[in-house]
Amino acid sequence: MIDWLHLVHAPLSSSSSSASVPASPSRDGFYCPSPLGGGGRRRRRRPNKNLADMTSHPATYLLLLVNGVVYLYLNSWLLYILPPPVPSSSVTSSHETVMLSGSFYRIFTSSFSHVAFLHVFFNLSSLHNLRALEAGYGPLKFLDVVGALALGGGLAAPLVSRLQHKVTGGAGGAPFEGSVLSKQPSLGFSGVIFGLAAILTSKMDSFKPFPFFDTLTFRTYRLFGFGLNAGVLAMMAAVHIVVRNASFSGHLGGVIAGVVVGGLERYIVWDMRVLVAVVMAVRLWVKGDKGGGRGEAKETDEASRREMRVLLA
Repeated sequence: MIDWLHLVHAPLSSSSSSASVPASPSRDGFYCPSPLGGGGRRRRRRPNKNLADMTSHPATYLLLLVNGVVYLYLNSWLLYILPPPVPSSSVTSSHETVMLSGSFYRIFTSSFSHVAFLHVFFNLSSLHNLRALEAGYGPLKFLDVVGALALGGGLAAPLVSRLQHKVTGGAGGAPFEGSVLSKQPSLGFSGVIFGLAAILTSKMDSFKPFPFFDTLTFRTYRLFGFGLNAGVLAMMAAVHIVVRNASFSGHLGGVIAGVVVGGLERYIVWDMRVLVAVVMAVRLWVKGDKGGGRGEAKETDEASRREMRVLLA
């Protein structure tokens, strides 16, 4: 507590005014507390922790903003600012829409789209908790890693669906094309989240996925620079037990992409143009494998561009 009486009655030559509030002389020769501090200098304000966190992790908060705005857009909360939203079926991804139809842009639209509040809440909370990766990578490289995980997870998810169809045997030996797993859509940032978790845990020697189980610890195994901690798979299993309609192929595809990106990160000069080139190369390969003519490919490309303009409008 400040001794105000001592400050008022202390003489000008006194050196005992060691209170925390600086004083300044008045006309009557008494010391009075100065509202500005010693010599008219203002006190230093404590730095805002939230603002400091945002400035030190700009890419993470940019991703949070993008996912949040897209969620509001798809749920018709931004009708006064943006055009009416497109149906969620126009932004989902599946083996049929990506590999067969060649709509590779759905890999990215599905990664940044959510329609359920709890879905976007838990995904964005997990992204915020993983922001330590941005401090290690830097903002630009972190965005490139997120783009690589979205692309890699989107390409791995259809392969996981095909493998899942073979393991389960399908419906009476029916072919994969046209099956339920081939048409099963996926939506959300969860694949990227599991990819980031796979990268982060690969840099640890051990990992405890559940804070309430201190004895449950998983070691990280590495081979030729690629690391995997089974704790990420344990978290994925827990999510699928709680959320029955979670996308198994999307989550496992994200983990696979995280292992690959984490192992190759030291050899790759990250650039988003490289990701775009990979998308175009895979797209041309799929169209050539389908045997479509040049005119058919051109017509499909024009249809994809028209649909892309609608999504970005």
